[in-house]
Amino acid sequence: MKRGPGDPGGLRVIDFHTHLPLTRAGGDAREAARLLVREMDGAGVSLALAIAIEASPGVFLKHVTPAAVRSALEAFTYDWRALSHPTLYRAMLDPEGAVKGHLELIRRHRAPSELVAEAAEASGGRILAVASCSRAGGVEACVERLERLRGRIVGVKLYPTLDFIRPNHPELEPLLDYAESEGLILVVHTGCDPGLWELPAFCAYANPRYLEDVARRHRDLLIVAAHMGSYSYLMPGVYLAEALRLARSRGNVYLDTSATTLQDVKAALARVGPEKLLFGSDYPYYANASMRQAVEEILHSSLPERVKEKILWENAESLLRWAGVRP
Repeated sequence: MKRGPGDPGGLRVIDFHTHLPLTRAGGDAREAARLLVREMDGAGVSLALAIAIEASPGVFLKHVTPAAVRSALEAFTYDWRALSHPTLYRAMLDPEGAVKGHLELIRRHRAPSELVAEAAEASGGRILAVASCSRAGGVEACVERLERLRGRIVGVKLYPTLDFIRPNHPELEPLLDYAESEGLILVVHTGCDPGLWELPAFCAYANPRYLEDVARRHRDLLIVAAHMGSYSYLMPGVYLAEALRLARSRGNVYLDTSATTLQDVKAALARVGPEKLLFGSDYPYYANASMRQAVEEILHSSLPERVKEKILWENAESLLRWAGVRP
């Protein structure tokens, strides 16, 4: 077995989906890198992809108004899942307050691409940067930013939930063309998101079915459907079936395990096989769990050892090499 720095169980690990702990680091990129590497060491993770988070308050306010929140919540008025969800319950009582609170959430968790790239460079090769762009400034401006970051990033992530746009929208075509031509990995959020984004009205664009024609048109573009379309508190496994169908039919589409359950992973293994799965912890956001907990859920499962190796390391290494990155 290949051992990682923290060596929780003997396997070398690549975490394909993390974020910088910027809030804890006071917004300092180097401190965030130090904290993330320390977490990696404790989990036995050798290499991690840190993903930028960018969203536009203007785009949010255009789509999420108090009236839109009321309308989106109507179907869940008597649903115990929504009533027991603190954020959604408060939104039922105070839609205006919910909009303001989520606006502050967007601002607090913003992690610009340039800052993530700086953190990666300060990590001694332990962190790889994945950029992100908000659609607010236009896709051309996003492509220009990615060009300025050339050589400092390995991929770019789309957030259909935060940006309220489906990934196959014609507006995004220049960005997809650029990512394909430059060998960037395209990571796409699939499934819902916490808070108001649990509601179908606000997360429908993150259905993996919108990636079908993207994968078909851009055959040389490596696509990772983050969260396997599964994440949702209200509707667990919300788009899992669509994600598995997509990965099974398209050779250039992979799935990461971040913010999923072991049951989801086993469903993916049965439907798609182990070669398409990439381990991701979603640290530090998923259920306040540590990176080590996410690793150990796979490590201590009943999955065959060979399958664990593929999910935790080998598939990610192969994908990165295919993208021109040597872990």
